[in-house]
Amino acid sequence: MNGVLLMMLVALPLAAVVVWALARRRRAGGDSSAWRRSLAEVGIVHGTVPFLWMTMMSDREPASCPAGPAWSRCRSSSQWGRSGRTPEIED
Repeated sequence: MNGVLLMMLVALPLAAVVVWALARRRRAGGDSSAWRRSLAEVGIVHGTVPFLWMTMMSDREPASCPAGPAWSRCRSSSQWGRSGRTPEIED
């Protein structure tokens, strides 16, 4: 099993607690759709963060690359709109 998927599954109970806490706080403030809004907001974060994490992971062998995220993908992505073409990925 992929480490990102495993961490996503491990974080489900924490996400459920955050949904409950947000809904409880909103319900106390008089929000009638507290549960729906809280579930949607936590679901957006819980569903997006693993994909961002996988995007930042290096696609090379662990022994041949330094530890940490592959920030070169962010640098190249930031220049897409300026030149009008897709930049080459530098390795």
